[in-house]
Amino acid sequence: MGKARTKEECRRQIIKQAKNWLRKKRTIYVIGQRQNDVDYIYSLLENSSLKHCKFLRGGGKNFLQDLATAQIMLLQGYISGILFADSCGTTSFEKNLKIEKSLDKCFEAPHYFFEFAREEAEKKIVECFSPMNSGGRINLIQFDITDKCNLNCALCSHFSPLVKEENKYSVQQFAKDVCRLQELTEHIENIGLWGGETLLHPQLDEIINIVRKAFPKSELEVGTNGILLPSISDKVLDAVRENDCTFRISGYPPTMKILDKIEERLRNKGIKYSVAPVEFFFKRYELQGDHNAAKRHAGCGSKVCHVVKNGTFSSCYFPYGAQVFNEHFEEKFDVNKSVFDLYDKNLNMISFTNKVKGCLDICRFCGEIKMYPWKTSGEEKDDISSWISRYEEYAKNLKRRKR
Repeated sequence: MGKARTKEECRRQIIKQAKNWLRKKRTIYVIGQRQNDVDYIYSLLENSSLKHCKFLRGGGKNFLQDLATAQIMLLQGYISGILFADSCGTTSFEKNLKIEKSLDKCFEAPHYFFEFAREEAEKKIVECFSPMNSGGRINLIQFDITDKCNLNCALCSHFSPLVKEENKYSVQQFAKDVCRLQELTEHIENIGLWGGETLLHPQLDEIINIVRKAFPKSELEVGTNGILLPSISDKVLDAVRENDCTFRISGYPPTMKILDKIEERLRNKGIKYSVAPVEFFFKRYELQGDHNAAKRHAGCGSKVCHVVKNGTFSSCYFPYGAQVFNEHFEEKFDVNKSVFDLYDKNLNMISFTNKVKGCLDICRFCGEIKMYPWKTSGEEKDDISSWISRYEEYAKNLKRRKR
């Protein structure tokens, strides 16, 4: 394999591919939630050298309806591609089951494009045709900064109750990984700091400062169960406010009992936050590994939850939770093909985007989702069947094979 290309070289390759694609007569649907951006991009296209192409315009107040129409038109071949004039709505779009294999015909105006003066933008309009599956634009990157938690939730998707020794980010490794992400991405729309419980990290304020400095235009959020917010140090809260960060509070029953105290503290500090009540957890992981990975990935709502952790990355949080599970139980999920080296010398902006949005081998272990009321995990946490679906079937087949 050849030497990894720089971000600028990747940009040139994408632009070259876009020019080749646009040489033929194309019908392109321009869409977005922000009508001003849609109108601006549309006017640039109308006045560009791409007059042999036909452009349709939608979005704004009718965004969801127009998005559904555009998807159908693309799949049925009535249009050649979809161009998002802004990043709004692309997360739900990428979750779409049927659109999975058409992302090379779906484009987004890069974040930097709106910094151009109009005259320069008209000349560089082809740069808007950056494919969503290779153009370095990532909707969401989550940093798992610790796997330790102060709650003991049954069916925790990160398997935090099974953690024996805390695995947390050092500030040095975090800064290094953030710098590497700058090399491998064009723009990250949303960056999340998650756990475990993020507020247990002793240097959370430093981590927030580092990531905000590196990605000043990304939405930045800290996920938390909120239990520690009434007593957390002002140093952490000041870092959240000063870096235009938002708390995403998972409203578990213990959280909701002290919500008044949580909200009072955050309001007094002028901090943005949201609360999502959580009454149910899901159970879907299976040890058989007999599902079609591509189909599971295509229909999975978690496939946009891309994770970076201690010099590695994956397109989903499950492989990291599976590592915790593997340490606790004898039965093993195979994670070797689903966690990647962030410092692979052959990695570049295009290949990173493809991998971080791609199907994982571990997707074959995801079964049908079954919902259960939230509760804490007691002694049953050491019972493997409390975590795993179809376990009795798996155990019977395993016993039969050993005979």
